[in-house]
Amino acid sequence: MQRIQTDDDVLAWKQSPGYRSFFTWIERRAERIIGKEIVEGDAAEEGCSERIRKILLLLKTMEQWSDEVELYPETQRFGNRAFRKYIAVVEERLPSVLPTPPEVTTQILPLLLQSHAFGHPVRLDYGSGHELSFVLSLFVMVQMGYLGQGDDGEKEEDDLVLRVFPRYLSLVTGLQKKYRLEPAGSHGVWGLDDYCFLPYLWGSAQLLGTDVTPQQALENARRAATEPGSVVVKDLWTISLQRIFEFKTGPFFGHSPLLNSLSTTMPNFKKIHKGLVKMYVEEVLGKRVVVQHLFLSEITWGPDIALGAKKESLNKPREVGKVEAEATKAPWAR
Repeated sequence: MQRIQTDDDVLAWKQSPGYRSFFTWIERRAERIIGKEIVEGDAAEEGCSERIRKILLLLKTMEQWSDEVELYPETQRFGNRAFRKYIAVVEERLPSVLPTPPEVTTQILPLLLQSHAFGHPVRLDYGSGHELSFVLSLFVMVQMGYLGQGDDGEKEEDDLVLRVFPRYLSLVTGLQKKYRLEPAGSHGVWGLDDYCFLPYLWGSAQLLGTDVTPQQALENARRAATEPGSVVVKDLWTISLQRIFEFKTGPFFGHSPLLNSLSTTMPNFKKIHKGLVKMYVEEVLGKRVVVQHLFLSEITWGPDIALGAKKESLNKPREVGKVEAEATKAPWAR
């Protein structure tokens, strides 16, 4: 396993076969779910493979583990130290209850635990890098053949986005609320969301196949948050906006200016989705502060992880200033 430590390591990883395979997989998943709905609750465990069902049940069990951990009587705005106790429970129990075979478990545990896929127990925060750790673990399961095999392989991979990922979001959103985790993904005025990114990328792909406009999605999210039961939300984009309304107070344009601009100025999700893909590459996968916690293997980097790619990156001239200056602009504003 290898951790990214420098900007050169980030550049080397983005040139690696593991990175290219992962990003292609992210795009492929988006293409496959256009016009499709997420499946939540008990219904998610029906009509899917046994392997998917086991992952869903594991995530539900992890929600129950949180119920066992009492909060400390702390009054600060962010971070309750009881979250450290919850993560200690996860570290103790997760290795023995993962439904994957030993060779797969060995590969994904560093992503789930050392890369803090459920939040950082020391910093008491959660952000898009932690989300990335979890999604990389799903990708590893596919690459190692545990998921995505046989005639229904593509559907099983679709279910990772439409069933497993929503259950994961439910888990980490609950952890954020209960333990008041600090947002690790906030980037000021250009920040998309304090906590996550992929729900918007994949959610905008879902809505490409519908008549729902960005403005309608925003209104649906507002109603779902303020009038429970009035709207049935079936896409990751709207669910994420709904969560913001539940987390924050005040005018939406004040605390979420970028999402508000996209929702009120774009006629459809075509340009939004294309821009989010570019933004994900630059603001998540391309930022050392986001990916520096990742434990990467031959699957997520490549066979030259220990030598070739890293040596080449260290000898390569850098143009970091130029890249970061361009990245400060939203993709759709360029």
